[in-house]
Amino acid sequence: MNYYSYFGNAAGDPTKGYYSYDVGTWHMIVLNATGSFIPCKAGSAQETWLKADLAAHHNMCTLAYYHQSRFSSGGSGNLAAYAPWWTDLYAGGADVVLSAHDHDYERFAPQDPLQNSDPTRGIREFIVGTGGRSHSGFHTIMPNSQGT
Repeated sequence: MNYYSYFGNAAGDPTKGYYSYDVGTWHMIVLNATGSFIPCKAGSAQETWLKADLAAHHNMCTLAYYHQSRFSSGGSGNLAAYAPWWTDLYAGGADVVLSAHDHDYERFAPQDPLQNSDPTRGIREFIVGTGGRSHSGFHTIMPNSQGT
């Protein structure tokens, strides 16, 4: 079933695929990582929206989620295409990024956009791709990975 048919208005504008909402003290940001359809590069409409959304919301905690991982020890991660988002999320004080695509589970200690450890301001990333049809292992362990 189509994502937008299933979730209706809660899924945001189907021509964009990115939106945000609040749950208690958390600000949730949904980003469309289907870059061939909705560009995620610096200066794109989505990246401009992300910066404005972060500036407009000063919740206690911020979580962003999208499909593929910026950093990952699995076979599909370390996608530089998402570097502008990570930079914006870091500058905006985001706490957590949740992604998947790799069919594994991995978590990272808080880190900055250059993948340096930053326990004070860094973003903690979780890759939770364990609901897929198969599971895969790690290829090269990335800096700040805390494994499984």
